[in-house]
Amino acid sequence: MKFTELDEKIRNLYDDKMGHSMKVHDLIFSLVFPREEYIGQYSDNGATELLQMAEKAGIKKNSQVLDIGSGPGGPACFLASRLGCKVTGLDISTSHLAYARTRAERMSLNDMVDFIEGSVWEADLPQNHYDAIIGTGAWCHLEPTHLFPRVFQWLKPGGFIAFMERIKLSDLTKDEIHLLCDEWACPSIESVSDYCNLLYSHSFSDLYVEDMTEKYKDVLQRCIEARLKMKNHIISITNEEFFRVNLSLASYEEDAARSGKLGYAMFVGMKHKH
Repeated sequence: MKFTELDEKIRNLYDDKMGHSMKVHDLIFSLVFPREEYIGQYSDNGATELLQMAEKAGIKKNSQVLDIGSGPGGPACFLASRLGCKVTGLDISTSHLAYARTRAERMSLNDMVDFIEGSVWEADLPQNHYDAIIGTGAWCHLEPTHLFPRVFQWLKPGGFIAFMERIKLSDLTKDEIHLLCDEWACPSIESVSDYCNLLYSHSFSDLYVEDMTEKYKDVLQRCIEARLKMKNHIISITNEEFFRVNLSLASYEEDAARSGKLGYAMFVGMKHKH
């Protein structure tokens, strides 16, 4: 199945509309997260939550891990360096993958981490191969009804699907859906029950779900504050249009979270062994 139009929107978001984001991301997130918690992630969760998810998913030394939507490579490189697992990152953004490969080389992880450029819908990956397939705030761009069967095929029997993602807590208006989905190149926003039902229906079991909404809301608020505090600096290294778009995208999400309509959760499930 091909999702050419949505893929193009995602590329446009990260390579064009947010093309300057890597220049300012470290500046913003270094104010939002304590030093030990910021490991180059784009997601709204820190190193502690990433390690917790990895433990729930049984990731350990020499585990084969696929990171779908790996972006600039922070989580992939962090897990490889901390746990000794082998990580393959898959992403559609040319600019972010270039950054990820530079990160891996700088951390001397070229034997542990590999990055592939391409669409998840067209990726030719080995079946029954990975011990864990993960996502950190990137799966909002991917339709789970079609994503979960592909993940299932690529996982070993007994392997784990594990992801952290924003969730719908109550009904959203058409305007809110536009701002949170269309503007973010996302097909939909799922609730906890939506994700759980889809995981069960695609033969994942032993589900673990953790609500991370309160931490998420705090991170979003601090991200807005950091952007405003560093406004002049951000504009000086990008431009006013980038700052406006970047702040707007962040504000849509923070407004929805503050109003109690948007949350964040961790999901871990196992592919049955037989």
